[in-house]
Amino acid sequence: VAALAGFLAFNPALLYYSRFMRGDPLVAAFCFAAFAMFVATVDTGRRRWFLGGVAAFALALTVKENAVLYPVCWLGAAALAVDHGLLHDREYDGEWLVLAGGYVRRTAGLVRRHLAVLAVAAVEFLAILVFFYAPRAGTADGPGLWKAIEDPGLAPEILWLSTGGAWADLWGSWIRGSHQDHSYIPFMGDFLQTMGHGALALSLLAILGFVADRYRRGGPTTVVQVGFYWGFFSVLGYPLVTDIKAPWATVNAVVALAIPAAVGFARLVRWGSEAAETADHTTLAFAVFALVVVVGQVGAANVGAVYTNPQTDGNHLVQYAQPAGDIRPVMDVFDEAGVAPGGPDVVFYGEYFVDGGPPTVPRKPGCLRWFNALPLPWYVAESDVEVQCAENATALDTTLAAADSPPAVVVARESVAANVSDSLPGYEPHTYLLRVRDTPTTFFVHEDYADRIPEEPDELPVEGPTRRIGTEGHAYSGSRAIHGR
Repeated sequence: VAALAGFLAFNPALLYYSRFMRGDPLVAAFCFAAFAMFVATVDTGRRRWFLGGVAAFALALTVKENAVLYPVCWLGAAALAVDHGLLHDREYDGEWLVLAGGYVRRTAGLVRRHLAVLAVAAVEFLAILVFFYAPRAGTADGPGLWKAIEDPGLAPEILWLSTGGAWADLWGSWIRGSHQDHSYIPFMGDFLQTMGHGALALSLLAILGFVADRYRRGGPTTVVQVGFYWGFFSVLGYPLVTDIKAPWATVNAVVALAIPAAVGFARLVRWGSEAAETADHTTLAFAVFALVVVVGQVGAANVGAVYTNPQTDGNHLVQYAQPAGDIRPVMDVFDEAGVAPGGPDVVFYGEYFVDGGPPTVPRKPGCLRWFNALPLPWYVAESDVEVQCAENATALDTTLAAADSPPAVVVARESVAANVSDSLPGYEPHTYLLRVRDTPTTFFVHEDYADRIPEEPDELPVEGPTRRIGTEGHAYSGSRAIHGR
């Protein structure tokens, strides 16, 4: 148990992707908790664990669509574990029809004995899904959850939209859409490369733990076998279902493989302990060496990939959509402007960032093209700044003229920054990459906040300012480089 907790706490991939807002760590956490509670249900027979597992899995479904893959992996893994268990079972002597009939009868008996609990679990599951998936009436005449509370006649429509309607959207866009229209081998290679960088020790120990448990005296442990097969299916499946090379998808395999990996780590410790008691110096040296290598690899990966070089292009855990450099100083200006009187605090300029139509979803700021602007909307929400948008220069001039005080920051793509620089006297431009290799974005910072931005270093980019990223993941402020943190 301690080894499992250690892997979940210190695995480089889990640490790295838990530090910024991605859905996969949350899905993995909820589904791992659900799996643990379902195991506790089987072990103890207590119903509260089952209800807790259903709630955790329902929450996972509200985070991201890949949660539907977890029960598929669980069922496949359980089937293999049961099948392997039958190799040691001679009760039915190969009569698989008799065996299958026995499983069906036992399952039917369980359902009959626990109908009330299953009914409560179904209501709990639907309540969570409806609360998170029900529309919030983005328009005055649209359906919404709070409207259904005022008008119960809308309840059937809301129930359908948040269950059957959501499933239809999932089926059309993710299952039958274009997510699988790519070559499998390159995606698998990228997935394995990320596993090698972020979970090498864990993966090797998972194999050791699986084999050691599989052939131990007394037969294999079901939960260990299920954990390994669950992780193995995840490694095979995610390169197929992801529409991009998504390194964070590896966390879905890592949480499963942590179970047999913990067994593998414990086996190394046990070998070392037994060797010390019997003065078997060769085995003791091997066990100690293996443990040192495991701990050293995890520690080195955490220091190098997670903390000291989390944004460099050579770090395989880095994904394209991350900012290349340290934009934290500008985000600190957001924080300071959010508590200052007056407003607006931040203005987004240009068609790339600004959605000219009325907002159709209750996202804030509603005027932004959300995915183009990421990760900035998250910082905006955290800072609680007042945001306005200007689609063109005329709208920007109007916004500035009507402002109670000059905005702290005006945000524009670098390609259109020259169009508005004359309208922003008293502002200093600082340009960063919103992605690892592209999307240069200029932040015009008001002179009242200019001293919050650190001075640029004297070092220039290797290929001059037109080269937007180098091997060390530079972000640019003006024509000079600011090293990524």
